[in-house]
Amino acid sequence: NNWERFDEGNFSGPIRAVVPFNGKIYATGPTGVYRLGNGNWIQEAFLDTLAIQSLNHSTENLLMITDSTIWIMNLSGEISQLKDDLIKAPAVVQQDGAGNFWVGDRASGLVSDTGGTFTSYLPNGPSVAAVRRMVYDQGKLFVVSGGFSPSGEPLKNPPELNIFENGNWSTVLQGVPDLTDIAFHDNKIYLSSFGSGLLVTDGTGNSTILDETNSPLRHAEPGKSNIAALAPSADGLWVANFGGSQPLHLLKSDGSWDSFSFGFANEKNPTDIIIDGDGNVWTALHPASGGGLMVWERSSNQGYYKTDVAGSGNLPDKNIHSFTVDRDGYIWIGTDAGIAYFFSPEADAIKPVFENRFLLRDEKITALEVDGGNRKWIGTEEGVWLFNPTGEVLVRHFTSENSPLLSNIIRDIEIHTLTGEVFFATDKGIISYRGDAVTAGAEFTEVKIFPNPVIPGFSGTVGITGLSESASVKITDISGKLVWQTQANGGMATWHVRDHQGRRAATGIYLVFAIGEDGRESVVGKIAVVE
Repeated sequence: NNWERFDEGNFSGPIRAVVPFNGKIYATGPTGVYRLGNGNWIQEAFLDTLAIQSLNHSTENLLMITDSTIWIMNLSGEISQLKDDLIKAPAVVQQDGAGNFWVGDRASGLVSDTGGTFTSYLPNGPSVAAVRRMVYDQGKLFVVSGGFSPSGEPLKNPPELNIFENGNWSTVLQGVPDLTDIAFHDNKIYLSSFGSGLLVTDGTGNSTILDETNSPLRHAEPGKSNIAALAPSADGLWVANFGGSQPLHLLKSDGSWDSFSFGFANEKNPTDIIIDGDGNVWTALHPASGGGLMVWERSSNQGYYKTDVAGSGNLPDKNIHSFTVDRDGYIWIGTDAGIAYFFSPEADAIKPVFENRFLLRDEKITALEVDGGNRKWIGTEEGVWLFNPTGEVLVRHFTSENSPLLSNIIRDIEIHTLTGEVFFATDKGIISYRGDAVTAGAEFTEVKIFPNPVIPGFSGTVGITGLSESASVKITDISGKLVWQTQANGGMATWHVRDHQGRRAATGIYLVFAIGEDGRESVVGKIAVVE
């Protein structure tokens, strides 16, 4: 019934672990490992300057992790490293009764030498549930999971870039932590970090870090280069520099920089950036600094500050969490109190009306994305909404209650432009939905119909891709009788395998006719239905 407290000196702060080993008690301190002896904690001479991230034990070894290295101390007190190419970012390590090691690795998943050599048991998914941004490019979905707190401090998330390609996920460790964005420009890959600047990788794999030592990417506090977002353009790569006296930078193809500031009180803390079709730069500003929207108009070289005041922006709210450019060139803005859009930098925002009130007036808009049919996918903390191009007609509303959506809290939305697949990043992970809109051109391309044939028991929709922009589609039976008619969303149309009365299509061959904007009609394919 007697307790003794150890809470002074090096033990006055948090203790990550306490373990028994070889008849002694070991614990972590601010740095190094401590051993209990005669009622006092004595720091061991090994690893004394390193922070111990994890401490564990087996009957044979004391197991320690420092940053990205696993250390082992045996019963004789000898120190060695546990090394393998699969051990890249270890988080925890154990040793079983047979002497096999089991490593929980942030990059390689579960790693073990139980079969003689180390093997990775990696689930097919991203390495983290938290997502800041998804970017689709080069046939791949790239996911970054860094960021910053509401007070503007780095989250200190590991330097992991998750990549989804051909149905498989992989994790690649980068040279900087807290990744906030990724961009592809001039045959180079750019990764922004909140704290460590801009990581640039060329086509040969060589990397360079641009920060306050070799670029204008600076913070008010020395030693920081907080980059919140990136946006490639015809002029170069635009960079949102959080906490700098010049919040907006343009990295040009020749390696030179242009830097901008406009004299607005809260312009120093940009959180996101997009470029419209005229080359104008739209920047969202941190809510804790006053929020709002900063716009640089390229043609006039003039800056505008948009707020929730009529005549000065007329936003639904100054707290902006998302924005995007639609296929008509309008800038759609998601705020704490609904949605609005701008058609030019000089104008006030327009608030769409849905069901006799401003669109999603009481919702916090966390994500915005435009599909191939110019429809608006809208993420909130109450699920996902899909509206028509003007935001006046609701098409779908997904929640975790009426769909497989992992959570109602949406962090980001990204769309595979060729297939229409829509990816939703939630606070519990990523899930995708096979959308019914893809990006289209002015002419028909290679038309694909899937699935084809439609087999018994199929309850989904048939997709028809490769159509021209907003083409009209007719489906008839082999005698020419009209069964279904619709219009493509961008370059994709869908058929629910039913006629206009809702009756299931009978077994047979059905013809697909498409009519482009020029009025020309052509047979683009056939669908076989088997019931």
